Amino acid sequence: MKDLVKIIDYFLKNNISGTYNVGGKISNSRYNLVKLFFKYLKIKNVNFKKNSISKYDKNIYIPKNVSFDITKLKKTIDFELSNFPTNLINLKNVYKK
Repeated sequence: MKDLVKIIDYFLKNNISGTYNVGGKISNSRYNLVKLFFKYLKIKNVNFKKNSISKYDKNIYIPKNVSFDITKLKKTIDFELSNFPTNLINLKNVYKK
């Protein structure tokens, strides 16, 4: 969330307009994101198994790759985006209070 606020602030202060994809620094699978989410938020006693998304599509197109190309964004901003685990830790700390 902090990255999104920083991006919006940067765009407003620098009068930048246009269409930009906003996403994380790395592309990850849904499965790996859930694993990271459980790990960094210390959620235990959850059983889940890896499956193909196509198993659940039932005549509805569900893309396997849902990552964004953020090349244009990275060329525009003058700061590094946070990584997903750092964002999870920050999110956890916000909700601890």
